[in-house]
Amino acid sequence: GTVLWANQTELNVLGYSAEEYIGQPIMNFCPDEQELVLEIFKQLGSGNAIADVPVRFRTKDGKLVHLLIDSNVAYNPDGSFGHTRCFIRDDTARKIRDARTKLLLEENERSLRMLDNFLSRTLHHVMGPLHALRGTCEVVSDRLQLKDNIDDVDEREKNCELLEQAAKTVTTTTRMVADVSDLARFDEGATLRTKTEAIDLREAGSEAIEKLRFDALRLTGGDDGISVRLDLVGNGGPRAGNTDRAALLRVLAHLLENAVREVGKAGKVTLRMTSSSSNSINSVLVEI
Repeated sequence: GTVLWANQTELNVLGYSAEEYIGQPIMNFCPDEQELVLEIFKQLGSGNAIADVPVRFRTKDGKLVHLLIDSNVAYNPDGSFGHTRCFIRDDTARKIRDARTKLLLEENERSLRMLDNFLSRTLHHVMGPLHALRGTCEVVSDRLQLKDNIDDVDEREKNCELLEQAAKTVTTTTRMVADVSDLARFDEGATLRTKTEAIDLREAGSEAIEKLRFDALRLTGGDDGISVRLDLVGNGGPRAGNTDRAALLRVLAHLLENAVREVGKAGKVTLRMTSSSSNSINSVLVEI
């Protein structure tokens, strides 16, 4: 496989002079494709032509270039093998397009998997509260129909508690539906619109804890309940931050709710917010 001739375009692509390129084994210029080049020689030696075969060449400065090769055999007048004729085209643009397409497909598949997982988890959490709400409403309805118990103070209190739990469940379910709706809009290309304002960090943390609606997990502290507390750490930063209040409370609520789900009986959950300042840049680290 010795190079007998090459035009100036091929020399320019590979960065060699005619003296450096012509007369050398072609294998010297595509060391990464030895098996492929040997297969090409085999095909050509059998009298077959090749077309659009991608081969990686090395330039004089060691860079990898992607080329497409068309080749056939030129026979001598007596029918014996003479030499091969190779036509080389730059394949870099196609490789870049293929790489971009592959990346887009992988990202699309990843996004779809994330969306599917998110929707599956969300629907699971939505259906549970809805079933509980339906059962609660049925119980309340049955009790209210027992007129003999309407004047019973304890019975009225139980009914009120059940209705309050139903209201809290509806609130939680509504927030989940809002999250799903936002995700769907983001998937369609919508952008998050924020309203920046000065937010007191302690007040924001306290409000997020107060809004927890997981009475079934007994957020009461003590021997059998789960205690949740706020720990505000000053590390040279301000006590207030400029951000979107609703977005911050939503994030804190999700973090707290996920933590509470994972804590066992009589466990403790701490929301730690550390405010710091470095090079005139203020930041807040939120930890659960």
